Amino acid sequence: MFLIKGVRGAAAIALCCFFLCSNVMADEVEKTKEATFNSTVDSQNANTNGSLSVEKKKSSTSEKKTDSLPMLLKQYVVTADKMNTDVQSLPSSVTVLSADSMETRNITSTKDIFTTAPNMHYIKSGTDAYVGDSFASIRGITSFMSGAPVLGVYVDDVYLPGYEIPLFDIEKTEVLRGPQATLYGRNSQGGVISIYTKEPSRTEWEGKVAQTFGNYNTSTSTGIISGPIDDDWSMRAGAQYEYTDGFSRNYDGNRDINKHRNWSAQGAVDWHPNDSFKFTLNLDGQDYDGNNAELQDYSSIQSSAHEVDVDWAGVARKLAGGVSGRAEYKFNSMKFLSITAVRQTNTQSDQDMDFTRQDITRYDIDISNSLITQEFRLQSDDKKDKLQWLVGSFLFSEDEDLRYEYLAGKDDPTVPGEHYRQDGDTDTKGFAFFGQGVYALGDLDITLGLRYDYESKSFDYEHWASAGMITNWGMTNVSGDANNSYGVWLPKVALGWHATDNIMPYASISRGYRSGGFNLTQTPGKAYDPEFTWNYEAGLKTTWLDKTLKFNLAMFYIDWTDIQVMQPQFPDFTITNAGKAVSEGFEVETSWLPVPSLELFANAGYTHAYFTDYSDDAGDYSNKNVTNVPEYTISAGATYRFLEHFMINGDYSAVGPMYYDAANTVRQNLYHLVNAKVGYEGDQFDFYVWGKNLLNQKYATRAFEMDTKWYGRAGDPLTVGFTMDYRF
Repeated sequence: MFLIKGVRGAAAIALCCFFLCSNVMADEVEKTKEATFNSTVDSQNANTNGSLSVEKKKSSTSEKKTDSLPMLLKQYVVTADKMNTDVQSLPSSVTVLSADSMETRNITSTKDIFTTAPNMHYIKSGTDAYVGDSFASIRGITSFMSGAPVLGVYVDDVYLPGYEIPLFDIEKTEVLRGPQATLYGRNSQGGVISIYTKEPSRTEWEGKVAQTFGNYNTSTSTGIISGPIDDDWSMRAGAQYEYTDGFSRNYDGNRDINKHRNWSAQGAVDWHPNDSFKFTLNLDGQDYDGNNAELQDYSSIQSSAHEVDVDWAGVARKLAGGVSGRAEYKFNSMKFLSITAVRQTNTQSDQDMDFTRQDITRYDIDISNSLITQEFRLQSDDKKDKLQWLVGSFLFSEDEDLRYEYLAGKDDPTVPGEHYRQDGDTDTKGFAFFGQGVYALGDLDITLGLRYDYESKSFDYEHWASAGMITNWGMTNVSGDANNSYGVWLPKVALGWHATDNIMPYASISRGYRSGGFNLTQTPGKAYDPEFTWNYEAGLKTTWLDKTLKFNLAMFYIDWTDIQVMQPQFPDFTITNAGKAVSEGFEVETSWLPVPSLELFANAGYTHAYFTDYSDDAGDYSNKNVTNVPEYTISAGATYRFLEHFMINGDYSAVGPMYYDAANTVRQNLYHLVNAKVGYEGDQFDFYVWGKNLLNQKYATRAFEMDTKWYGRAGDPLTVGFTMDYRF
């Protein structure tokens, strides 16, 4: 059945593209000579790894624009593969977003990235403050609110706990789908989002100030400055402040129950004494403070989204910061890199959990995470060699302190004013050795990679309950400790055949895994082991019509074993390795420049992810769809620049049906999102008017069952606003 659906879907998309091309290209496309293409590629690569040549040509923050550009697709160099490979020569599925593409499409936070790539979905459970609240689905591989993620997020090659960060002063973003464990290790079995900030300017001082205003009393202010300190030193610094009253409204009409403010800052200092050596010090910080009332009766989302019914607005806080040092030394056609990073993240998520106007239940979650990482890498640095290789090692130390606290309010009928607390501290030490090589055998590229990943975990836990909880609820005071360790081998094999200059079929096999851990609430101290995936992928990367049209296709089959399954018994839950599943599907990405001023782009993905062996006391879920996985995703859009300084952009995305429970009884139906942006782009000043979710679609980003009743979080409503910026 899947193969039939997959072939039909791929054929339909291919026919649509062919029809579009045959009817429009005849009178729109002006063919470009190969010599012009090569010179343009060099120019584009020297600038940014952006989206398409229709983009504004920018010089770092100053973002100076040109009136015309050659009608060519840009050559992308993928940095996240750690070998700086042209994206159309990389035997895997990758989406690259340049700084201009992100600005044009109003991608201002990590959650916006998920609509730009096929078969990706973001399950947003709460505010932007809480690290463990939200999670991702990619090609059918997903996680839960507890446990390690399946999708790794990296900023400037440094791992970032959680998904929620504001995006400003970004050079590019790369989305790699499929296991990336050979190069990245744990918690990247679904893929990797790699974000790169802009580097300090070495030639002249430049800066930018920007201001956004929107409905719901939303305001965002941004400032950036960069330039050379002397011949050897340069710097860059940026800060952003956001405030909003939030979308939710309480039963009494109060709209302040999920307002927040968010400070973010990032900076870099470069030392480059010569062409062979460079050292970069990166710093960043975030301070988020707001309320936390976004959940409502699931059945009411379609009729009255963002209408909550609580007696307390809750608390959402996040204080995070990090520093990293990157040293790079080139010698004898090789390059040595050292990346050292330290990060501290503290989050607090306190909520009214009875969802009524009575003071019955409050639930607090606090997480403190300290992470130290060190990566060493030695690799080839001559692209003319037939063998491109790298070897490296990775070490890390992570300490995570997790606290759940249940508080009964004054209106609780059995234990008013009572509470119990569950504390767990996990100390993890780990190391890895990895290597990967790509050998060009004629027109065939052969990739072989292998990584050994080892983790050792120790866990201390304590449950404490007040007298009423012990007497009436049977809670107990208990404490203890546990230990666990494991080592895993993570291979990768890939073949890419350059059939022509514009066509490359490829195939790959890779293994991914997600870290194990310990239970805290139920069966405290009981360990659950890592889960694993084997990913089999075959694809085709092509460019057509004198490199103005790109069309890429990939098909995948994923064998998912030892799945970490969360079995809730509110407010407690247990995680066990209780499942096996299969995920199979396909995805298509295309972009086209019919004329130099017009960019068209689209992607589509289909996923059939289902359990092959999973049951619990409530039933057998074999052949049921995996939860929180859309059956398909679609995204399409266009950007048109005209009359020298004007632009218009439109984006459409659709998320197919998905289930919120393993029994497949509660389902989110298909929903559509439409965004648009129009603006004036001057030499130094820009002004844009924009809107998101213009159809004001009502949908849930998350739903769950508690005490036989379903609750959910509504997706963002229609938002509109304007942005102005000045570059100097």
